[in-house]
Amino acid sequence: MNQNYPKKQSKKSKKLEKESRKENSTQKKKLKRYSACKIYKLIFEKRALNGLNKLEKIVKSRIWNKLQQCKDDPFRFFEKLSETTSFKLRVGDYRVIADILKEKEAIFILKISHRKNIYYN
Repeated sequence: MNQNYPKKQSKKSKKLEKESRKENSTQKKKLKRYSACKIYKLIFEKRALNGLNKLEKIVKSRIWNKLQQCKDDPFRFFEKLSETTSFKLRVGDYRVIADILKEKEAIFILKISHRKNIYYN
């Protein structure tokens, strides 16, 4: 009578298996959280593109990278402006003024400039 009984696992291997199950479950939770995110489109006004092109290369890349981060969740980075429907994004000494439309999933970039000049005109 040769029966095949499961071999006993050592404590170390049980612990490793348990940890790997935990890691897999947390990865699945993260994927679920991010898979529901909507990616917003960036739409630039001519005035905003002109303002962006006038800036130095380093500042331009910082603003561009920040805008790419905002595509996932714009309300995390943009702050509401008082007395208007627009929002502002702070990137160092520079500001980005934009309108965010939830229905169209779009961010309309209106103006990009230094903080001392952005709110005039």
